[in-house]
Amino acid sequence: MSLLNCHVETEVCTATDVRRFHTRAEVSRNLANEFKRPLRESSEKYLAQVGPLGAEIVRGLMRIKGITTVWIHPYSLQVTRARAYTWDELEPRICTVITRAIINHPLEQLDGWVRIGFLVGRWWAKVKRSASNLVHRLCRKTEISGP
Repeated sequence: MSLLNCHVETEVCTATDVRRFHTRAEVSRNLANEFKRPLRESSEKYLAQVGPLGAEIVRGLMRIKGITTVWIHPYSLQVTRARAYTWDELEPRICTVITRAIINHPLEQLDGWVRIGFLVGRWWAKVKRSASNLVHRLCRKTEISGP
């Protein structure tokens, strides 16, 4: 398993077309649900069962070309890809969809430690942005003279 970012851990499976993505946030209310491409009107009933966070993630993943199936579990997702696509091109997009959905989800619906982790992550992102902006402004104001 490799840690891609602070919210999603990827597991490489023996089947080369399948990857598992583990999260610290509970992304599904159900034990397991399978969704196949394309999502249909009949999928709405099952999306409601997994809850708003899981439904948002499944919808986002199914918008990525190359994903054929998503199994969603309480703390993980199993994704199957079409063979014409590589994990190098899909994995970053998958992790982005999962992470954005979790970060944008109402914090009051996340577990206590997960909520604290996301709050710290949001705070740290703001600190890094502020520091970067400050350095950029200082560099613009300071003239660097050469020999």
